[in-house]
Amino acid sequence: MTTTNEQYAQDLLTMINGIFNLSGKEIEVLAIAITYNLEDPFSTEARKHITDRMEFKTVMEVNNYVRSLIKKGVMWRDEVKKIHVHGIIKEVFTKREFVVQFKFNTNDSPVLQS
Repeated sequence: MTTTNEQYAQDLLTMINGIFNLSGKEIEVLAIAITYNLEDPFSTEARKHITDRMEFKTVMEVNNYVRSLIKKGVMWRDEVKKIHVHGIIKEVFTKREFVVQFKFNTNDSPVLQS
């Protein structure tokens, strides 16, 4: 099975989306941004690239997603206004191998039906 870097990024973001509660379009925009440039995902060049890939009419549409992603805590701006991705996302995309674990704990006994 083959995949693209953007699709791989979308799949990983979807897996960890419970932390951020992103919409499908936010995941798509973020996947394009971080596969274009993880260190500077919303540079002027990256915004143009996202606009073209998403077939947006203007870069302002990308800016709306940037504001939303910052509001949701997925990204943050430093003192010089450069945008950085959340550490969890950066770690997932910089490691070659990682483990995803799920732990379910319930105090309820299973209900058996006859």
